[in-house]
Amino acid sequence: MGFIRVRVGKDLSDEVDIKKGDDVPGLKVNGKNINNLRYAEGTVLLAESENDLQNFVTIIEEKSEQYGLMMNTKKTKVMVISKIEPPKVNIKVKGKCIEQIEQFKYLGQLITTDARSDDEIKSRITITKSAFTKLSHILTSKRMKYYGHLRRHDSIQKRILEGKIDGRRGRGRRRQTWLGNIQETSQMKMCEVCETALDRRRWRIVTAHLGDGMVPS
Repeated sequence: MGFIRVRVGKDLSDEVDIKKGDDVPGLKVNGKNINNLRYAEGTVLLAESENDLQNFVTIIEEKSEQYGLMMNTKKTKVMVISKIEPPKVNIKVKGKCIEQIEQFKYLGQLITTDARSDDEIKSRITITKSAFTKLSHILTSKRMKYYGHLRRHDSIQKRILEGKIDGRRGRGRRRQTWLGNIQETSQMKMCEVCETALDRRRWRIVTAHLGDGMVPS
């Protein structure tokens, strides 16, 4: 036996007995029949065939009406998950066909018709890049401020940063350096970077206008 609460306006209803749907064929998971997933306002109905799903939808529709509830056909979607090209299905609520989609986001997870994670991985990478881009200015600004501090004080860190190593450089492409990053970020020549960083006021202006090409006079 199962129970469910549904939102009615801003409140939750009393527990509704959904035992009627317990015997509807769903997916077998470790010998147990799973035909629905419920979380907050989102409910997923699971079935192995179009007929089983239509029967389940009809049961939910009829039981909902007994409590004065109606299924929102605009928000309700249907999706077929298959290793091959998914077939078109015709699931109806009140005689109206439910839109069939190729992907759906449920509890933050992007689910697609091929059951693969490729699109989900791409989506997460895009979100991560967006978050990092928002923070990159903060990280760059701190690095620039730190270089200005090192440049204006005679310290072991400054000696290490600006020191040159005797000998010949190895073959191959020159490796990117910390000072090289400072130069690239400031959009100035290295000699200008070294000179400007000695002036705290001018260096603050450079740091405040990162990326807009402004070089203080």
